[in-house]
Amino acid sequence: MTDWKQLVADHYASTYDASEMALKVRAAASTELIVATEKLLAFEFPAELRSFYLTMNGFELVPNESPDFRFNLFPPLELIPKFVTAVREVISDSHPDVGARFVPVVDFGNGDAVGYLSGADDPGLHRFDHETCGYDAKQDWEEFLFPIGARTIQEFLRL
Repeated sequence: MTDWKQLVADHYASTYDASEMALKVRAAASTELIVATEKLLAFEFPAELRSFYLTMNGFELVPNESPDFRFNLFPPLELIPKFVTAVREVISDSHPDVGARFVPVVDFGNGDAVGYLSGADDPGLHRFDHETCGYDAKQDWEEFLFPIGARTIQEFLRL
């Protein structure tokens, strides 16, 4: 069984400077909230994502000098439907079939996201890069939505 709290703490320690950014881990989500979110998204969470949310309802990073600019690297389930809809809408402007298949779960707070792409050749996690998205139906969607080299959330947190 994955020790999500330790994995998140290790990710934070290796990726962020504690003198600049604080980590705020939320209490566990309920099974009922997970099921309700899955229904809203019409997407069954992979076992590891379910396990993650049963341990913590996401976490956020808070800049010490500007706490109002906090961002939810892993948004709480209450915010996931709005986040998924927003990212899907951007992708769907030019690639509706791809936008409908992408379920982002990591929010970098800058328009980029990491998540699951159903029907992809690579079953691992994919990153949406909003800056390379040309919002043009002629653009190859794999230029802005691509595998990140991590198949799981655990692997992503260890990158």
